[in-house]
Amino acid sequence: MTQDERLSALLHWMDNEGWTALVLLAGSAHSFIHPNPVVAVSGFRSVGPSAVLCRRDGTVTLWVSPAWELARARSNALAEQVVATDDVVAAMEPALRALGSQAIGLVGRESWTHREWERLKAISPPLQPLDDAFFAHMGVKTAEELAAAEVAAHIAEAGYQHLLQVLKPGMPEYQVAAALDRKMRELGAEDDFLLLSASQHNRAVRAPGRRVIERGDILLAEISPAYRGQFVQICRSVAVGRPQPAVQTAYACLARAFAAGRQAASPGRPVAEVADAINQVLAEAGYGDYCRPPYMRVRGHGLGFSGVWPGDITPDNATRLAPDALFVLHPNQYLPESGYLLCGEPVVVTPSGARSMTTPKTMLDAVATTA
Repeated sequence: MTQDERLSALLHWMDNEGWTALVLLAGSAHSFIHPNPVVAVSGFRSVGPSAVLCRRDGTVTLWVSPAWELARARSNALAEQVVATDDVVAAMEPALRALGSQAIGLVGRESWTHREWERLKAISPPLQPLDDAFFAHMGVKTAEELAAAEVAAHIAEAGYQHLLQVLKPGMPEYQVAAALDRKMRELGAEDDFLLLSASQHNRAVRAPGRRVIERGDILLAEISPAYRGQFVQICRSVAVGRPQPAVQTAYACLARAFAAGRQAASPGRPVAEVADAINQVLAEAGYGDYCRPPYMRVRGHGLGFSGVWPGDITPDNATRLAPDALFVLHPNQYLPESGYLLCGEPVVVTPSGARSMTTPKTMLDAVATTA
């Protein structure tokens, strides 16, 4: 599916459901695990609050803020009309009032502040929330998004290789994180969500802090760069020095669980069966009681700003996979012998099964120390 085909499908749905227009809202805070309707239709992520008016005739108007976003928006947005302003609500008013009392859907209400929403509500016709129905039609990634994700995956792997080169005992976590972030931005990442922490026995992964990395640590890195609005994520564990045999055994178990989950991720199968395949490997290794919180959270999740379908990879997700679905698959897990370990890759569903966008790590990485 291309971006044009996605828009055509959305317009067809609007026509069938009787919606004259959709008002799509996005705030100034962005998360790669929460969908952004403005990005889904316009392909543009604004620095400040933004909005799209999508009419049933195919006309798409994008409002971005602040006003100095105009040049970037016109160069990158997939919208016929682009307006940059310091006051999105005021700029939208003429277009909203012109709609009269027609049937208008609303997506993204929660992303705006209460003050912004109250101002919009005062000048607009009645708006009907349609978040779930809208994002059901945003589902799989477009060809443009998948191409961007491939680049982001390359950036993530190259950044990780740089981390292995610079990592050594005596460095604080934040210094390793800064080196990794800088490398990925040099390679073209426009954003980066990063968790990075180390311990002799990790309980979880967290944001980098001042802790100094020591010989014998296991460094955890959840690396999520974005390219052209599309995030991917890789999950890596690195031993600082020679890893203990128990840690190597535990990581190998997670690698087998990842392989089983990827094997299960074929078109038409429920997401729940992917999570079950991962959990079965761990259960057979004697860790069935650990396949639940607080020892783990989910077995993966959707990625990107435009939409995060198929959602979290959990045993209760009945969503059926389809070609071009993109998500991170990660049997990240606390095990008593090893502590918390990360093991995960972005995968895309193809007609013949799931393909990893990156090279899966079947063995625990380790960096040499001089001590």
